[in-house]
Amino acid sequence: QNLHSVYIDLFDQIDENLKIALQKDLTVVAPGLDIVGVRVTKPKIPEAIRRNYELMEAERTKLLIATEKQKVVEKEAETERKRAIIEANKQAEVANITFSQKIMEKDSLKKMSEIEDTTNLARQKSQLTQSSMPLKCLQLQIH
Repeated sequence: QNLHSVYIDLFDQIDENLKIALQKDLTVVAPGLDIVGVRVTKPKIPEAIRRNYELMEAERTKLLIATEKQKVVEKEAETERKRAIIEANKQAEVANITFSQKIMEKDSLKKMSEIEDTTNLARQKSQLTQSSMPLKCLQLQIH
């Protein structure tokens, strides 16, 4: 038990506990006598002990405050770390989407170029065929 618990927390129970203990003994020693009430006054604590106790309580309070501040700082750091992870994930997703879009763009351009090349090749073949037909006709007529 420390000074705080005895002097402040448990002191209000001392009267009742003392009454019960005395009544038990009195019932054995002198049956028929009843204790009506017991009143215990708070003792005076020596000044040196009181001052020391107050200093210890002040230090304990400072420690509790420091501990709570540390918890807050840790929670803030954890929150900031999670926020940074979320932001990094978001940027990675955006980069993936942008990369996929560029790949699809390149594929589309490639397909368009292939179609254009095929069309140009077919046009050139057609033109070549048309331009070589009169020559064949001429060659046939010459023979």
